[in-house]
Amino acid sequence: FQSTGLLDRKGVEIFEGDLVKGEYEGEQLIFEVIHKKVSFVLKRGIMTISFTNVNNIEIIGNVYQNPELLEK
Repeated sequence: FQSTGLLDRKGVEIFEGDLVKGEYEGEQLIFEVIHKKVSFVLKRGIMTISFTNVNNIEIIGNVYQNPELLEK
């Protein structure tokens, strides 16, 4: 797993494949951390979002151990 070089709100390092919860446009949503071209982004369905557009990011699991979280 490759590190994003970023930390979540609790100071935990964020890696590719992590599932994170964050506030986007007033809603709490779950995103998958992916590597796209030259940067890391947050993916939800077909939408990709920059880390800078999401507030209060917190790791809640990863895609390998917690795939059911993506269904929420």
